Amino acid sequence: MINLSNHTVTVCDTIPLFAPIDLSVQAGEIAVIMGASGVGKTSLLASIATQSDIIFKNQFRVFQESHQLFPWMTVRKNLELVCQKPYIDLVKRWNLEQYLDHSPSNLSGGQRQRFTLIRGLSSGLRTLLCDEPLSALDGLTGATVAKDFREIVHEENLTVVWVTHNVTEARIVGDSIYLLSKNGLKNITEEDDLIVSILSL
Repeated sequence: MINLSNHTVTVCDTIPLFAPIDLSVQAGEIAVIMGASGVGKTSLLASIATQSDIIFKNQFRVFQESHQLFPWMTVRKNLELVCQKPYIDLVKRWNLEQYLDHSPSNLSGGQRQRFTLIRGLSSGLRTLLCDEPLSALDGLTGATVAKDFREIVHEENLTVVWVTHNVTEARIVGDSIYLLSKNGLKNITEEDDLIVSILSL
């Protein structure tokens, strides 16, 4: 569970990126954060991970840039290093079994991202912080992975904050959808047209 109250992120410890926000994410919920580039979505995610007044002993960060796979290990060794739960069914479900003994450097960006999500879902940890985790996938594959991810989060009662620019992805994966701007955080879950909501700010 994540609870933020009157929370903001500052640059150089003085300049706030956005107005103070409140955010509550329950166990079994995926909260999607959207917003313009540079507004502070990744900074918000990082600040959640490092908040001194929030205890996240069971946290797994899925950041777009790193993929969190060690390049000197095979994919299988990467999974075995952190996975506390069986992962092979999800590997097969996402058509990745033939890549288990490959080096991460020999995989596409989309394949690395899926393996990183598998590590998170199979780690046994209860909180996942995901920064554009499907950005390297085509629309059809991304939609399938997002649907599967949502089902597993609900089954396992995990807590997730998920950052994306993709409106379709947000609709598929999110239980709640928020728009971050310099004015703060707005819940747009019930909005019929997310694009109109985003452009109206």
